[in-house]
Amino acid sequence: MFANGATLKFGTTNTVSELTNITFGGYDADDLDTTTHNSTTKFRTFEKGLTDAGVVDFEGLGDQEDIDILHPLATTTTLQSITITVPTTPSVSKFECNGFINSFEVGAPHDDLISVSGSIKISGKPTYSKV
Repeated sequence: MFANGATLKFGTTNTVSELTNITFGGYDADDLDTTTHNSTTKFRTFEKGLTDAGVVDFEGLGDQEDIDILHPLATTTTLQSITITVPTTPSVSKFECNGFINSFEVGAPHDDLISVSGSIKISGKPTYSKV
């Protein structure tokens, strides 16, 4: 799959337009040890516990409109609805979740383009669909 055209949107109108990379997911579940004295195999047994949906990492060019969208979101404690779309032929894959920006940086090197990067902590269970 070719990811060109992928988008990151906060709410219904705030699309961050100049991104070069979006990484999402990274689920991590707790292991619950269910081994008892009655276990006869001498091997531990486990159940899946709570799952942490991880983070969405993003990076891109430091377009002023993107900075104007991201900076206020990085300073609020309110959960945001987040939608990531990835064009896949013949449909579009959509990843939706709630979360908050837990890190945000603007880079301004003397010899290169301004950049933005950050991380969104996912809260709750995300959904994935093809539309």
